[in-house]
Amino acid sequence: MVNSKNRDIIRQIRFSDLDVNNNFFDSLRADYPNFDNWFENHADSPAFIINNQTELKAFIYVKQEAGEPIDLSAGESMDGTARFKIGTFKINSTGTILGDKMLSYVLRRMVEGGSNAEEVYVTVFAEKQEKLVRLFERFGFIYQGKKENGESVYVKRFKQLVGEPYKDFPMVNLTGTQRIFNLGIYPEFHDLFFSEGHSMNEVTKVADEAVSNTVTKTYLNMMHSMDESGISKGDILTVYRTGGNYAGVITSVATVVDYKRISDFATFDEYKKFIGAGTVFTDQQITNFWKTKKFPFMVKFVYDYSVSIPRPNLDWLRKNLKIEPEPYWGFFELNKQQFSQIIGKGGDRDGRFVIY
Repeated sequence: MVNSKNRDIIRQIRFSDLDVNNNFFDSLRADYPNFDNWFENHADSPAFIINNQTELKAFIYVKQEAGEPIDLSAGESMDGTARFKIGTFKINSTGTILGDKMLSYVLRRMVEGGSNAEEVYVTVFAEKQEKLVRLFERFGFIYQGKKENGESVYVKRFKQLVGEPYKDFPMVNLTGTQRIFNLGIYPEFHDLFFSEGHSMNEVTKVADEAVSNTVTKTYLNMMHSMDESGISKGDILTVYRTGGNYAGVITSVATVVDYKRISDFATFDEYKKFIGAGTVFTDQQITNFWKTKKFPFMVKFVYDYSVSIPRPNLDWLRKNLKIEPEPYWGFFELNKQQFSQIIGKGGDRDGRFVIY
């Protein structure tokens, strides 16, 4: 398994906790001549960062707007409605993992917070920030137009689902024929997959490894019940951390991106590419699995959100779902009523993520 001893953290801080002269902000200063004044004027405003002992790795500032129209070029505008704005977003990284991490983190918190805002927008100089634009588009942001200063405006509307797990994220789409499955994961694997905290204002530990930082997870297993189920893209997973009657709990909800058998791959490179960064196993272990055909089944999924605390444990599931005969808790199918019972235990907060 990957080593999870070293930790980065996502922290909520105030602007005044940071040094505006940090070279992390140089590119923003170059694009926005008044950046330093803007930064100082937001001294008491909250922001989220990822850093370590030596450097600032990521910064994101989000605010909610009351509903002012947004003027675009060519006389166009966006109607006034309550919405969030991602005011500043920068990642110091050559890959997409930290970008995934930060953006998914704030999108979840926007939904769970109970705001009346049903959309979020961002403005970027698209020609200079192509990588950032791709990240936003991947998560369902749609180009809306340009502002007079040349910035492009991208908008994500939470309840306008398109049937694509990333674009719909973090919403759980149950508007069609999606099926729902319970996936049991041993604690030593589960806690690497899902290492996040669950509160907007708590310190959130994030493992350095990609499996914890990315919203995409690939679970390798040998459960024939999964292979025989017909699980497919768009299906929903409740993630169960095994542990017995009281310690075993439903922790998370996810959406299936793809399902494969090891026999589906002609080469090792294809196999490894499919697994990607969201695995708890090392490269050497993956190489050995290819040779031995161990863990021949794999499901790739997007981690949508964590279930509210106190979570439904196995004792609660047995008493309330009343599934007969007793299922194998590693993998079995749930109906929508049973899923609604699980989500209902979390109250309004969990229900905000699900669209029926």
